[in-house]
Amino acid sequence: MPFLLLGGSCSGFRAECAHRHERSQRSSIGKSDRAVGRRRIKWRAPPDLIRFKAERGRILAVEISAESLSFLLADLNGNELDSLRIALTNRKTTPAAICSYIDRALQNLLRKQKKTREQLLVMVVGVPAIANVEAGSVLSVSTLEGWRAVALRAMLNKVVNCLVIIENDTNLAAQGEHYCGAAQTEQNFAFISIGANVGEGIFLGGRIHHGSQWSAGELPTSACLTSCAGSQLSMNSANLKLS
Repeated sequence: MPFLLLGGSCSGFRAECAHRHERSQRSSIGKSDRAVGRRRIKWRAPPDLIRFKAERGRILAVEISAESLSFLLADLNGNELDSLRIALTNRKTTPAAICSYIDRALQNLLRKQKKTREQLLVMVVGVPAIANVEAGSVLSVSTLEGWRAVALRAMLNKVVNCLVIIENDTNLAAQGEHYCGAAQTEQNFAFISIGANVGEGIFLGGRIHHGSQWSAGELPTSACLTSCAGSQLSMNSANLKLS
């Protein structure tokens, strides 16, 4: 299992290890001296440096759209290791079919990395629809076949034995901007994605806002927005950008 060290600097943690190790050594050597009457031996082993082993696990991101399935495999530091795209043209797009495509893609990606399924710790799936994150279900995807009230997490749990997170794709994009992108300094902002559908991810108080029915940020398509199809709008109280 990977070990995660939180808080403090590495040098400070190493110094603390050294201090505790030295104290332990003095105590154990003193007991040994009293027991056998030998002269104290001044020997100190260097403390072990605990390192976060990002290579021990894998994270898989999956984006489901009307046109394709996109995959990104990363280590536990978030470093991209491999990616894959499967076109859905002339393919079945039922929930069962999509899960089978994900299963085969995962097998290929892990094989290339010489990793096992047991080393996959998290799978995050973005869907172009309202997603109940707690239940791991998808309300409806009109552009895919048979996607209504789909228990997607339960279906994927038959494929993988790890944490599976189902989330709206625009909400995931908003989180990406907050943690790694243009909104890193913002605690309250809206991320609007304009493409085949219009979606909005809302951040309030430094976290994504889902609403009581998991539909916060769902926007109706309007002539104004669809005229800008393919662009992305990121805005907050002080700034409005079109990229």
